[in-house]
Amino acid sequence: MINKFNPKEAKFFKPLILFSVFIAGFCFMLFEINLFRAVSNLAGSTVMASTLLFSVFMGGYGFGALYIGKKAVSASNLYRFFSILLIITSIGGAFSYFSVNNIFSNIYEFLYNFGIGKSVVTLTVITIIVISLFIPSFLTGGILPIATKLLSRTQQDIPAKIGQIYALDTFGSSIGGLLTGFILNRYLGQYQTVIIASTVLLITGLLFLFSSVKQKNSVISQENNQKKEINPTFQNKNILITALFATLLFGFVVNGMQVILIRVFKIYLINAIYSFTLITSLIILGLFIGSWIFKNISQKRRLSINVLVRAVVFMGFLLPFILLTIINIPQWIMFPLNDVFNSEMFRVLGIPVLATIITVLPLSILSGFAFPLANSIFATDLSKTSEQIGKVVMFNTIGAVLGPLFITFIFVKFFGVSNSLLILSAIVFICSTILTFLIKNHY
Repeated sequence: MINKFNPKEAKFFKPLILFSVFIAGFCFMLFEINLFRAVSNLAGSTVMASTLLFSVFMGGYGFGALYIGKKAVSASNLYRFFSILLIITSIGGAFSYFSVNNIFSNIYEFLYNFGIGKSVVTLTVITIIVISLFIPSFLTGGILPIATKLLSRTQQDIPAKIGQIYALDTFGSSIGGLLTGFILNRYLGQYQTVIIASTVLLITGLLFLFSSVKQKNSVISQENNQKKEINPTFQNKNILITALFATLLFGFVVNGMQVILIRVFKIYLINAIYSFTLITSLIILGLFIGSWIFKNISQKRRLSINVLVRAVVFMGFLLPFILLTIINIPQWIMFPLNDVFNSEMFRVLGIPVLATIITVLPLSILSGFAFPLANSIFATDLSKTSEQIGKVVMFNTIGAVLGPLFITFIFVKFFGVSNSLLILSAIVFICSTILTFLIKNHY
């Protein structure tokens, strides 16, 4: 069954859904950066602190996508479900920031003065902080799968829609990160920035809620009547496993690289917070570019699992190039642009920006292309689109959590940055060989 909006509803609801995705991505990154600042005040501005924060955020995002995406399948009113999710996300993000920034520092001091051991106090506070960081990311994780389900009227719509939605989500995150780190916090302050962002997200959710109630007799009833529409081409078990494993691998490598670059570029930037903001925003910008490329290609033809495996192989070739670039930053960037570096602004931001563009942008563009591709392959049942996309997001998130943890606490610690990149490259090539073997009899 083809599920359509009528023309009047389409003009209103589709732009509102897309705008909601953009704002949610913007606020997600804004909350992450300001929570990183708040946590840094308690735990110190270190690479380890940024790794912990990123792992918790991505873990919450993945679990949220999996759990909320599954719940959305049986939701009687998906539009109302989506609007309530936006509203709770706005409140949860603001609550987490103000809790970490104001309450937990007092709790730490209170428990410590009460005579409780320092290790117990630290563990207690960290546990509470982790829960607080988990809340906004968990809620935000459900937005991508639900928005895709809302906009996908037929099975053939899924590839282009997931590309479009992921592009808007990552674009919002990239803009949110850059504006928050370098403009909004500087001129408005962290408190005001968080309040404004939460308010905009809250208003968007309320607008969506009131509109969905008004249109419930026509639009929402179509969701309840949606029948199964299954794409049999991609139901092979090995192909589905390959899609999940590939997106996990991309999450592992790209986010592991983020930790390495924060460590490397901390030398050039003022502190880890600016390094974290700049590198994360540029990586997300690459994800946006890649997903937008996928969206445009998928509108013309459906891409197979072979394309996804080739993307994994290409990622393996990129990693040695990244290592070579990091080693030669002085010769390739600093010395040729010596006269330009007389500018203080360019000296502070120029090296990390140019080096990040050269090193991580190609990798993140590739990842931004691969993620919606994996979703389009795995989402075989239109009626369960949100649940299936939630699973792909979860696997990508598992990689995104494990990558920074392994890089920080094992690879870099025992082998150093250069050897860690070579090990990553070897892992990617081994995995691409396994993936090629899994699909060799199917295409």
